[in-house]
Amino acid sequence: MQTKWRRHMAALIVSCALQMAAHVSQAVDSGAIRVTVQQGVMKGKTMTSAKGRTFYSFQGIPYAKPPTGLLRFRDTQPPTAWEGELDATEPGSLCMQVTPLGLVVGTEDCLILNIFTPLLPEQNGSHNEQNGELNVMVWIHGGAFYSGSSEQYSAQYLMDKNVVFVSINYRLGVYGFLSTGDDESPGNYGLKDQTAALLWVKKNIAAFGGNPNSVTIFGQSAGGSLVHCHILSPFSEGLFHRAISMAGTAISPWASCPDPLGMAQKQAKLVNCSTANTSTIVACLRNTDPVLLVKTYPSVPLILEDMLYTPCPEHKTSRNPEPFLPGDPLDLIRAGKFKKIPWIVGANSQDMALFISALLDINVARNKINKNFNTFFENILFLPPNLTKVQADGVYEKVIDFYLNGTKVLSQQDAYQIIEGYTDRNFIYPVKETVDAHLAVGHDEIFWYNFAYRGLYSTTTITSLRN
Repeated sequence: MQTKWRRHMAALIVSCALQMAAHVSQAVDSGAIRVTVQQGVMKGKTMTSAKGRTFYSFQGIPYAKPPTGLLRFRDTQPPTAWEGELDATEPGSLCMQVTPLGLVVGTEDCLILNIFTPLLPEQNGSHNEQNGELNVMVWIHGGAFYSGSSEQYSAQYLMDKNVVFVSINYRLGVYGFLSTGDDESPGNYGLKDQTAALLWVKKNIAAFGGNPNSVTIFGQSAGGSLVHCHILSPFSEGLFHRAISMAGTAISPWASCPDPLGMAQKQAKLVNCSTANTSTIVACLRNTDPVLLVKTYPSVPLILEDMLYTPCPEHKTSRNPEPFLPGDPLDLIRAGKFKKIPWIVGANSQDMALFISALLDINVARNKINKNFNTFFENILFLPPNLTKVQADGVYEKVIDFYLNGTKVLSQQDAYQIIEGYTDRNFIYPVKETVDAHLAVGHDEIFWYNFAYRGLYSTTTITSLRN
């Protein structure tokens, strides 16, 4: 009897131990999912979409070597394999930038991407009746070329659809777009980072249920202009097949690069580097403390005046045999040197509404604008540099008459008119100019839109602006 009781107790203990082990294993690894790519094995997690659909998330995946030390201001380098299992359950680091409050955030080691997919080959088998793979959308964030990150954008709504969503980080500001106009720093490192990410996607996205031959790149504002740069560049040939540019193209006035050397010299002076020659500038900036380098941004006009860092044309040389932008964007378009792929392009009817309405609501800011009214309007008009002063003054007066009935003292009630003028010059007209240039050389798969819907949470509703 005692022996029988002991047997029952032993069986019960073993059973409980097994159940506890199973429970512990499930608790430790709840929702974990693993995928193997060229660099190794990574662990992701399951999440829930807006409508309750389960999807798989993989975040903070390195797609290139960290661009630190001697790799600062150099072309993107291929990634290396990681040791063990990569934990891809949390976002990676932001690329270095300064917040509106003047705080420096992020690190230089930031070249990561995030992948969200509703279906995985190992979990679900074939996904698409035609080819077994899902269309891929790669997001390029905006932020005036100096701020933003992939982490800001959620996948919850897209994951209600059968699409693989990829969002990427890329070098920003001085790290991503420093150009000396020569071989010392050709520039466009942020764009080259994006190309490296697209190459990574091409090589690995099938493991996440994505079709490497059906990739759409899309971006907003500065991200939209960077998407257009990829259309114009031979550098990213074959890595994407459709594109969407929202509120920005490569010929938007704020995306131009009129004086790269002058801008590099300006940056050098801000951190007490010699400007004797371009090699001296780059060597000094390469050895400057990263926080000090990025902290100079608040002292440089970035919104309504000339941008410090933007994509720049490069020269093909022995040291730079594959320039990302081998010419001025408009010249490349007119020469037909671009990918004639399906392209959605457009703008918002009242871009920058939140910024400008807030600006005019602040008495100190509004008074400063009124004291420097001519300079303010000259900056937001981005007039061609080849205009004479007489011609520029004539354009300036016509614009003031058209949008402000000739008044040169702004009040809070003028916000709507300023927004209209700013949007027309910096978003609506550049999109029209871009589309016209593409159509003129036979690019007929263009879908041009203007987004004017006013919803409950639109900035014009929140700020009580009325047309």
